[in-house]
Amino acid sequence: MIALGKGACQLIGPETWWTAASAPRLHVRASLTGRPRTVWVSWKRVHEESAANGRMKLDLPADGMFHTLELDLASQPTYRGTLAGLRLEIDDADHAGDVLRVESVSVKTDLGQVKAAVKPGG
Repeated sequence: MIALGKGACQLIGPETWWTAASAPRLHVRASLTGRPRTVWVSWKRVHEESAANGRMKLDLPADGMFHTLELDLASQPTYRGTLAGLRLEIDDADHAGDVLRVESVSVKTDLGQVKAAVKPGG
């Protein structure tokens, strides 16, 4: 659970390496309560200095219900090569009382097997 209300927020996953070609899609199961916000998924490629080499908007309804969303990461030109990590970012998190709950973030291969998953407690 991420309580919003103090500027930009982010949830950073552990460093886990995978190839973009083996995991073209990302699944996020999360809920958002409060007002609508822009939620971004960003990724980092191995051996690159930037904290985020690309990002994609996650359209998560602010209805307090859990939703499972699939992002086609392979459609992004910067999602290539070997990747080292993922993170969720909320640009505008200044309204106290709003909450983002993340149940899981997983990268799945074309065969449907989970390559990496982050399941925060709480």
